[in-house]
Amino acid sequence: MQETVDVLNRGQFIDMLYQLVNTMSDLKQGKIFSIDGTWGYGKTYVLEELERRLSPVVNEETYDDKFYVFHYNCWQYDYYEEPSVAIISAMLETSENSLEHRINKVAKAGWETAKEILTDVAGQYVKNKIGVDIVETNISK
Repeated sequence: MQETVDVLNRGQFIDMLYQLVNTMSDLKQGKIFSIDGTWGYGKTYVLEELERRLSPVVNEETYDDKFYVFHYNCWQYDYYEEPSVAIISAMLETSENSLEHRINKVAKAGWETAKEILTDVAGQYVKNKIGVDIVETNISK
């Protein structure tokens, strides 16, 4: 999500919501709240900014995401007759994207580690066979 300019000065309200959600999470208490306003008052902006702030927060105990944040746009899913199916679809889509991102991150880290190990093993093999440390030679150039 890209950051947008807060032309209506909703930052203090967003900060209050962020603190409220964090506090309720720390207290292990669920809450439901609504944001009410007429068209153009910035409800979508507030929710998107709150989503942007909550998404990267990590749980200090598990080092995993502290919040499960997903974006549900009722206009995007208005072709579903049953709202719960639409909400679950949005949740699944978010989960799949998050999982794909995590798998890619782990795979990339694994590949980097494997490259380092393979480079060392190949370097030692060549050094044992011909007496030249090609890894050291490549690093010094």
